[in-house]
Amino acid sequence: ATGDLLEELTRHLTSGGWSVVIVTGPAPGEPMVATHGRVSVYRSRGAAPGVKSARMGVRGRRLLTLLPSLYALARQRARTRPDVLLTLSDPPLGFLAGPRLGRIARAPVVHWSHDVYPDVAVRLGVLEGGPVASVLRRAASRALRRHDAVVAIGRDMADLLQAQGAAASRLEVVPNWPLDGVAPDLEGARQFRRRHDLEGRFVAMHAGSVGLAHPFEAILEAAGRLAGRVPHAVVLFVGDGTRRAALEAEAQLQGLENVRFLPLQPREALAATLSAADVHLVSMADALEGVLAPSKVYGTMAVARPTVFVGPPTGEIGRLVLEAEAGRVVPHDGRALADALEAYARAPALANADGARGRRAVQDARSRSLGALEDVLTRAADRPISGAL
Repeated sequence: ATGDLLEELTRHLTSGGWSVVIVTGPAPGEPMVATHGRVSVYRSRGAAPGVKSARMGVRGRRLLTLLPSLYALARQRARTRPDVLLTLSDPPLGFLAGPRLGRIARAPVVHWSHDVYPDVAVRLGVLEGGPVASVLRRAASRALRRHDAVVAIGRDMADLLQAQGAAASRLEVVPNWPLDGVAPDLEGARQFRRRHDLEGRFVAMHAGSVGLAHPFEAILEAAGRLAGRVPHAVVLFVGDGTRRAALEAEAQLQGLENVRFLPLQPREALAATLSAADVHLVSMADALEGVLAPSKVYGTMAVARPTVFVGPPTGEIGRLVLEAEAGRVVPHDGRALADALEAYARAPALANADGARGRRAVQDARSRSLGALEDVLTRAADRPISGAL
């Protein structure tokens, strides 16, 4: 999702006269340098030229992780000096290099935070909360203080980033948005349902990553409860991820015949896929409140289908759904989720009304957020270079 949103921001900026240089990692079959209109892409090698060994201690390994970006940045700087640099939280912790790169390029730096690292890794159990996590957290805090502006995608994330060092005067909240072209597609939805034997079914769809951040126990329990209460209901997972195989195995072990799985669908079929649902499921672990916000919810709202969010009501996504009256927010409890889904299955008019409110809430989100991001970049570029650096 981060890549898709960056692509749309790039298109928005270039349409307004900006030139955009993307410094990124290697990709099989892609050239080291490519130009597409006002967009230039500079790809690093796996390691910088001349680096033969990573056996150089902690400082050396840290430097090694920065060298590809430094090398690519140096190549593009030979052609043009940037007015502003934008760092992202993908790859994780890549933003740590932002202030250093800003000094080299003599340009202000903005961080666009989609995930808060290393916190998300610690809360997911991927990284132990010991000395390594403490060192990374201090480094992240230092980097946040040295960025000229920091953009959070949610209000709860902004609170966390401020607590970790981002100055309130340089902190902006700019929510994500539905991708371009994601809107109700009734004909595409009919074809999707026909193709996957879903005609006449009540479809509760979970579309997107099947990963560590998304607990599914309540969804499987709700599917089991719905089997006897709403026999025509289907819980449909569309997408892939690290937990996909285990989730399929668990559904089969529990004998849940009303749970189905489909692979990730092509980008051009996104609107039709999302429109094929009667209701959308979005889940997030309570422990991740503030460190990420599932962007899929903007797409589910854009196609005018209600959203049932299984997660914390006080986080950005829970607040969005409740404030827009676009669906329900339930805890990680299979009974509560089954009750919410059954209510929609028995009252299509309620589903349509909640879906319509959700679509209205995000209808102008794309232009608002892209305009806000451009404004942040413009203001950062107009500041003296010394700034937070």
